[in-house]
Order: sequence, then structure tokens, then C-alpha cells
Amino acid sequence: MKIYLAKYYGFCSGVRLAVKKANDFLEKHKDAEIVGDLVHNKTVIDEFNRLGLKQIDDYKKIFSNNIIIRAHGETVENTKFLEENHKNICDTTCIKVKKIHELVEKYSNIGYNIIIAGDKEHPEVKAIVSHSKSKAIVIKDFDEAKDIIGLKHLAVFAQSTFIYDKFDQMSKYITEHNEDVLVFNTICNATENRQNAVRELAKKVDVVLVFGSNFSSNTKKLYEISKNINPKTYLLENIHELDMSLIKPDYKIGITAGASAPDDIIKEAIKVMENLNHEETMKKEDAKETKKDEMIKAIDDSFKRISRGEIIEGEVLYVTDNDVSVNINFRSDGIIKKEDLAEEDVNPKDLYKQGDKIKVYVVKIDDGEGNVVLSTKKLKEMEVWDKIEEVKDRNEIVSVKVKSLTKGGLIVSYEGIQGFIPASLVSVRYKENLEEFVGQTLDVVIIDVDINKRRLVFSRKAVEKQELDKKREEAWENIKEGEIIKGTVARIVDYGAFIDLGGVDGLVHITDLTWGRIRNPKDVLKQGQEIEVKVLSVDKEKNRISLGLKQTVPEPWSVFTEKYHVGDVVEVEVVNIESYGAFVRIMEGVDALLHVSQISHKRVNDPKDVLKVGDRFDVMITEIHDDKKVSVSKRRLEEPVQEEHEEEAPVAEEVHEEEKHEVEEKHEVKEAEAKELPVQEDDLSEDMGALFKNAIENSESEEQ
Repeated sequence: MKIYLAKYYGFCSGVRLAVKKANDFLEKHKDAEIVGDLVHNKTVIDEFNRLGLKQIDDYKKIFSNNIIIRAHGETVENTKFLEENHKNICDTTCIKVKKIHELVEKYSNIGYNIIIAGDKEHPEVKAIVSHSKSKAIVIKDFDEAKDIIGLKHLAVFAQSTFIYDKFDQMSKYITEHNEDVLVFNTICNATENRQNAVRELAKKVDVVLVFGSNFSSNTKKLYEISKNINPKTYLLENIHELDMSLIKPDYKIGITAGASAPDDIIKEAIKVMENLNHEETMKKEDAKETKKDEMIKAIDDSFKRISRGEIIEGEVLYVTDNDVSVNINFRSDGIIKKEDLAEEDVNPKDLYKQGDKIKVYVVKIDDGEGNVVLSTKKLKEMEVWDKIEEVKDRNEIVSVKVKSLTKGGLIVSYEGIQGFIPASLVSVRYKENLEEFVGQTLDVVIIDVDINKRRLVFSRKAVEKQELDKKREEAWENIKEGEIIKGTVARIVDYGAFIDLGGVDGLVHITDLTWGRIRNPKDVLKQGQEIEVKVLSVDKEKNRISLGLKQTVPEPWSVFTEKYHVGDVVEVEVVNIESYGAFVRIMEGVDALLHVSQISHKRVNDPKDVLKVGDRFDVMITEIHDDKKVSVSKRRLEEPVQEEHEEEAPVAEEVHEEEKHEVEEKHEVKEAEAKELPVQEDDLSEDMGALFKNAIENSESEEQ
């Protein structure tokens, strides 16, 4: 004879906890009373009666102040009555059943019609129904489910011990034939596990013994499932109810038990079955004794011991918007609150589903409601701290998210672990306002770790420096003297502008910005502007790059001499006016002198009397000098005007012409002298012709 135990059997966590709570309560209060059965098992009930628990059938008959509420839960009305009239109440309601109460109450309050799959006479179902704001509908099978058609806003639940296959069939039909249907699989995972286990067991043995009470809903369902697979299935309160003549020595015997059946019943059954095969046992005494001991030990170990700080594996029972319930094969299940999940700002339903196997960290053995407090966040933190040490040793770049701004730097998160970036390590460039980084993801390196103090310091500056060094090397390799390249104006100073060439800066001196003279580089460039520049010289050892902006366009004088000749008529614009004439712009970078004598046929004492800056008109080019000076005449394009003293006009013109030649000769002498003297910037105009002014003023002073 061989004996096989179902993978899951006996006390579930809810019943085990209820029995423990009741035992603890009776140790303090010897005269406690209870309405109905604590659990549906005669052996358990008899034991509690022996301990002094008085069983009654009506709450109004209770006289003691010490009340125990059964594991199946109680109606809202009865619970309120107890709280108002009795002092000491021990509520052993199963955590899973309480969860059903909460869900029914929640969805009935927002307008959903409640449908419950279960036995309407069962105390658990009666308690569930009482939490519905509107009248709940209880259905026991598929035939009754088919009557629910054409309704709206339905929330479907199941009695915690209901058969899963039946509930699945019923809920699918209701969903297909009604509108806006929410289905909640509230069948206890322990019940579902036992049902699946008995299916497997019934297929591989000759006889199945199901231990439990005839009044126990989950036990009867185990019997029903097994009986449909294996006709030789027997429902027993204990092993002594079995007709031993039904058992043959060569049979394979399968044993399971309902959620309310205590372990002692299973142990006793194993011993009796072993004694039936006594002769074989004597022959193989050592082997059999060992086998029996292993079975009994397996029963004793069916609910493992756990401790705070332990990492264990569990199976997800159900998931809500706020928590995850996990079966950890302990006397009570575990709960992971949303804030204890490793993932931040995520709905638990998006992470887990019923049946998922997960590893968890044990935070607390009892949260006050019988649940073990679990965390995946703590587990991940432990794994991350181990990883952090390795990352630091490798100087590896990691990503962090900036959570907030604090005094002295940024608070960041690295895979759920809080860290800090000092303000001085945020960037290679000074950042006055760090607010811009909040919410951003930054690449950083770890520079300081203290696991005991949970201190973690990062640097973004180090990463930027690495990137800049790499860019500089690439930039130096790509920058060649004489080439025209693109860059961005990084800084503007009085003597020029620094251009970012992609990791390395070059300088455009103020003299290399334009072909004409300028007073301030800001007149030509703006910070952040993208421009093309010519590389004039490169000195990597001194980290200097000289650039030119004006060199990227042709020199204006070359363009002018190619395009214009003496005698050409061009349109000009007055850009400056002096006492001896006006300077007019032929093209950008080339200005010409319009002498006072060449403005008009009429005598002009002061050019400002007839001209103003911005005037545009045609002139004739009269001279183009090798020293890049140009003379023009407006007068030559006008018709002569007869004046009163016409005979004196030629003399005047000749005088003017003589003056002009004399001024130009003296200008050349003074210009030669000026080359040996420092030139003050204030003495310079925006064009080459400005030197004429100095020459004329000097000649006038000599004449005087």
C-alpha cells in the first residue's frame, strides 16, 4: 500500500489564524461565547468546547461580555449589535472574507448591482450580502446564472470556497449577456489550490480519502471534485469512519483535507493506514518508518516559519489598486502595500496578476490584522546597494532622476535609492539656478557610498568633463589650418569673441571680425549665434586656435577694383560729414571722399548745409588710388549754373583744385609721420578715408 498526500490540504491560513486568535482569547477569558461554529470541523469545535467556549445560536441570547466572531464573518447588523452591547470581542473573520466585504461595500456604494456566486444559506454569504447597499443576488450554479440577462452595472463576486471552474463559467455567461460587468475572483487561493491538488491526486490513486466536516463548504467541494474523477472517494470526519474492508493492501491511497481539518486528523489517518499493512511494514520496517516519519514531518512543515528581514518566495493571491496579497505558505498571508512596491507611481494591477510567483522581503510578521507585511521595494534596495558598490568600482555612468531641489544641491533617485548631487558637481559650468534640473534624468557617476549610513553621492560634472575631454580630442583632430568650419558664439569680450568648435574654443580677434572698423564685437555677433569661421592658426600645445570671420568673405577692395573704374557712375550713401567734405559708401568696406568742392557747381561753405547722413545720390568715380583711397564727384554729374560773378568762378575752381592737391600732398607727408606714431582709437573713423580729416586739419594749422 502506498499513501499519497495532496500537495495542498488541511488548515488554510484563515482557519489557522482564527484558531490561534480564539485560543489566545480563551486563555484570557474563560467564559467566552460564540454564535455558530468557529470553523466547520467537529474535532476543532469539540476541542474549543472542552476549553470553555460556549456555543449558542442567537446573538440576543448572549450574556457574556466575551464574544468570539466566527471565521466566516458576521452580518453588519449583528456586528453592530455586538459592539454596542459587549465589551470584549475577538473577531476571527478570515482576512480574505473581509476583503470581499470591502469590495462589495465599495462597488455597491458607487451604483453597481451585486451578484454573489455561492450558497445563500452559508454564514459567509449572509455576511457578504449584508455589506451591499442594494439587495444582492445570490446564485449557486450555471442554471441560475442564465437568469441574469440584460442588466447594467454588475459586480460579480464568489464565496471564498466556491469551485473555480463553476465560477469561471457563470461569470463569463453574465459578462456576455449584460452591460458593464466587473468580475472579481474572490475565491480563496488556498481553496483553489486544494481543488487543483485533489484533481491531480484523484487521477493517480485507487482511493481518495477527503477529511473534513459534512457542514464545511470547501470540504464538500473537494469531495465533489474528486468523486467526479475517482468514484472511490470518501468524505470522512476522521479515519475511524472508514470501512476498512474497502481498502486493499495493494491500493494507492490518496489523502486530502478541507480547510477546517486540523493536522492531527491527517497524522492519525496515516498511522492507521500504515497499521493496515502491518505485515509489509514489518518486512520493510526501516523504510516504512522512515516514510511515515517523512509524511508526518511534511505535515508539520506544511506551514513554514519565517522571520523579519527574510527573503522568501510567494504566490500572488489577488491584486487591488492599493495592495497585493501574497500566499507565502505561512499561517497567514502577506500584504504588499502600494508604497512598498519596488516600482514608483505604478498601479499594482499593472505589475502583478493572480498566480504570479514573486520574491518578497519580510518587513513585519503581523500588521495587527494577521497579515505579514511584505515589500519588494526593500528587496530591490538590497539588490541595488550591492550593485552600487560594483558600479562605483567600475566608475560606471548611470542615470538618475532629479526628484527635488534642496539646500546645496539636488535630491535624486537611482533605482529607488535616494541620492544627492552637490551644487558644485551638477555641471562643469556654473549654474546659478538648479530648478531647471528638477524632473530631468541625468547621467552621473557615483563618487561616495556608505551603505550603513545610506549615503549616496553622485557627480554629473565628472561625466560632462569626460564628454568634453572626448569632444576636445575629436575637435583637435578635425581642426585644420586654412579650413572654414562651423561654430557657435560662446562668449563675447571687448577684444573679440570665443567660438565653440564642438568641445574646444577658438578666438576671433576684433580685427578679424569685419573688413571695416568696428567699436564693439557685439555690433557684429550675438551669443549663441551659429557662424562659419576660417582657421587662421592652430597651437595645440598652448591650447590656442586663432579664427577669422572676415576671411570667410572676399576682401571688399578687391571686389571694388574688379567691378568699378574711374569714370563709373555709382549710387552712394552719406555715412559721415566733415567741414572739408563728406564720406560716402560705395559698397560695404569701401568709402570715398566727396570733397566740398565736388558737391555742387554752386559754392558750398559747409557740406552740412546741403547734405546729411543717409542721403543717397549718384556720383562719378574720379580717382582710385593704390593706397585704397577713392575720390568721387557729384558736381560733374550736374549742369553748370551761371552765377553773378561768372568770370571769377574758374579762378575759384582753380583755387579749390590747388587747395585739394596741396591738402593731399600734405596728407601724404602727415600720414607717413603718423605711421611712426601710436594711433588712438578715438581718432579713427569706420573707413580708410577718415585719415583725410587729420591731414586737412594739420595743413590749415601750418598755413596759420
